[in-house]
Amino acid sequence: MAFKGNAYVVGRSSETSNLYSETESSMDTLEGFAPIDTSGFIAIQGIRLEKYGTRKFKDGEPLARV
Repeated sequence: MAFKGNAYVVGRSSETSNLYSETESSMDTLEGFAPIDTSGFIAIQGIRLEKYGTRKFKDGEPLARV
């Protein structure tokens, strides 16, 4: 729907595509998922965020918005 130059999503649907499944994306219904499996991903993201924070601190920028 468009109104005065703005666009609003009112819904999504597809009869031919089923890429998203609510039951498969829920952590409650996934079998074989262990939270320990995410530790590598979290460590990699931590490296990026640590470098970002170090750079901001070095440039004298605040690390958080208040």
